[in-house]
Amino acid sequence: MKDPYFRWEREATIHLLYPTLEGSMKHLEDYAGYGYPTTILIFKDGIVRWICREDEFYKVGEKLLAIYKDPNKEKGMFKDTLKRLAVLNKAEKEIEESDLAILTNEQLANLYKRLHDGFVAYYSIGAMHEPIPMQAELDLKSNTSLSYDLISSLTAPTKISFIKEAENYLLDTKDIKCFINKYY
Repeated sequence: MKDPYFRWEREATIHLLYPTLEGSMKHLEDYAGYGYPTTILIFKDGIVRWICREDEFYKVGEKLLAIYKDPNKEKGMFKDTLKRLAVLNKAEKEIEESDLAILTNEQLANLYKRLHDGFVAYYSIGAMHEPIPMQAELDLKSNTSLSYDLISSLTAPTKISFIKEAENYLLDTKDIKCFINKYY
């Protein structure tokens, strides 16, 4: 019997992962009409295992993929993404330019709230990056005679991810201080 669950695993903490999940569930549903399915998180030794029913995850991907198939919706989503990214960048810049040591607890909390809210709003659209390519790959496999290699090249990212870039930088330089400054 096939395992009915999709699993994703990587290093993470609850504090850093929670806003991502907040954006991908309720906020993505508010934006697109569909959010991630019920999800279980298991944290152990600095690793999180993210688990949900695979059929439900693909169903979300199928519904979200329709956005990309409609040029007007896709253009609107692109504009929304840029607007939300500008809000997030503004919050990040404000933090970067602040002397955090002199801020009151209330000022720090407000600054953090703007960062959190900006990230969640941005990620409500960014969360589509997991289920859409999975569903697109499934559609290509079942509806075309394309080879596995061609499907893989069509669904693979065209450039290295930010996370992989950061990992490579640290592996190549082993300079923690520069790594923190560049990829905090």
